[in-house]
Amino acid sequence: DAEYDARSYSYGTHMLARPRTQLALAWVIFSVVSTMYLAPPVISGPTADDLGVSAADVSLLPTANAFTQVVLAMPAGAVLHRIGVSRCVAIGATTFSLAATGCAFAGSLQALLGLQLAFGVAACLSGPGPLTLLVNSWFDASGKAFAVGVLFTAFGVAGVLWPPLCAWVSEAAGWRSVYGMVAVASWLLAFPIAAWLLRDGPHMPRRGLISDARPSASQVTSPSTRFTPSPAAVDLAPQAAAEVLEPASPTAVPPAEGLEAKAPEPQTRARGAKCSAYASRLPWWLSAWRVWSLAAFSFWVMFVTQAFNNYLTLYLATEADVPLTTASAYTSIIYGLNMTGKVLFGLLFDHQRANAYAIAALALWVLGCAMVPRVNGSGELRPGAVDGTRGEGVSHIQLLAFSLVYGLGYGGGFFLLQ
Repeated sequence: DAEYDARSYSYGTHMLARPRTQLALAWVIFSVVSTMYLAPPVISGPTADDLGVSAADVSLLPTANAFTQVVLAMPAGAVLHRIGVSRCVAIGATTFSLAATGCAFAGSLQALLGLQLAFGVAACLSGPGPLTLLVNSWFDASGKAFAVGVLFTAFGVAGVLWPPLCAWVSEAAGWRSVYGMVAVASWLLAFPIAAWLLRDGPHMPRRGLISDARPSASQVTSPSTRFTPSPAAVDLAPQAAAEVLEPASPTAVPPAEGLEAKAPEPQTRARGAKCSAYASRLPWWLSAWRVWSLAAFSFWVMFVTQAFNNYLTLYLATEADVPLTTASAYTSIIYGLNMTGKVLFGLLFDHQRANAYAIAALALWVLGCAMVPRVNGSGELRPGAVDGTRGEGVSHIQLLAFSLVYGLGYGGGFFLLQ
């Protein structure tokens, strides 16, 4: 532990110790590893034709990736806490580079499925979650939301650039060349940055600093429980205490006097003690309902929505007879607006009315899902070309309106989860 702390927290005045530098490095890694989500839907058609399988079989590739992330989410969290985020990102970037290289030489669907499992491992160690933790460790509470919003613009930029590039390379040189291009980008950018430049920040919780113990019911209801400052805070000089224990608002009283002055009324304290005593008797998996609600939201955002995005690209390319480059252009529009939504709501979530803005982001998301073109209330996308030359068709105006609302809501909702 001492060796790890000395390596991770001896920052000095080096350029790497600057929060914006670490944010930029994490941004580059995220823009590269995002291809594990963006490339397979674009090249699913050429992959199916070359391997002689159906589109449904190829759709198992992102499913294998998502399944791996679901299974390994909690073990990966334990590993992150055990060895540190920067080390895990380095391991994940190495795994991603090796998997992308293997996909460039894969000769069967089974080989691709196995490599997608490796992509899932890489996502658990160097994907959105670990990179968000690393960025959070470099910024204080006043700038965390905006910093995370900037980080997730990498996914939007990648969504704008990678799909058309993957489509062009696939049509010119085959789908394996797409994975070869991704492997080169990973070995040249993501791997060296993660291995040698990325660092855990000063706000990263270290081993031994966070206790999992909870007070017993007798301790919670004991009359001796008081809202008093800790001895460490009392021993600090007034200026140092003000720096460590920042007031919640500019008008808040200093912590040393405020904790006694703002103690709750006896009835409120008794009610809170009763609720705490009741919660302490519940099993951990039931008392941590907030964690499970976030887990359900995460499943919807990360997997259900991503499957929906994949289906849109597949529909345009196969059902609507849209060229692959044109279909990928609509994907780029959605991810570009996704990036805009993350920056916009990242700024808004740092304000006091964050709950209202969160509801607005989710409302945009739901409205965008409702704007998917339908026919006769059947809930199916309309068949036919985008220009309407066959069947009823799906117009460009419909798809652009859907992309606008859905893209902004998708960015805001995805950022809310992070």
